[in-house]
Amino acid sequence: MAEILVAPILSASLKAVFDKMTSPAVVNFILGRKVPATLLTDLKTWCLTLSKVLNDAEEREITDTTVKDWLDELKDAVYHAEDLLDGIATDALRCQVEADFGTSKRKVRNYISTSYDRFRGKLE
Repeated sequence: MAEILVAPILSASLKAVFDKMTSPAVVNFILGRKVPATLLTDLKTWCLTLSKVLNDAEEREITDTTVKDWLDELKDAVYHAEDLLDGIATDALRCQVEADFGTSKRKVRNYISTSYDRFRGKLE
């Protein structure tokens, strides 16, 4: 029976986490929250180190059950990190939409006010 290898799946998930972490929306959101600028650098270093460890674990996974168990736990942690970054990206998008909506709302209010002033001027 073919055994499912965790490491290749985990490597792909880790790449997805790294891509989300470095997306402009997430970076701008984190920087806008006054999080230390070194956070992204530290996370990048962590991901690169983890990637190297995964490459080694991928070779050992077949013969060593403790490595497979460790990879299973790591997979759960990576999925949790991915969920966390999805939440950050969602919040960043929500903030952007709210900012855009506020700008649109202001434009409509100004347009109505200007139109009313013109209309009132014609009545006088």
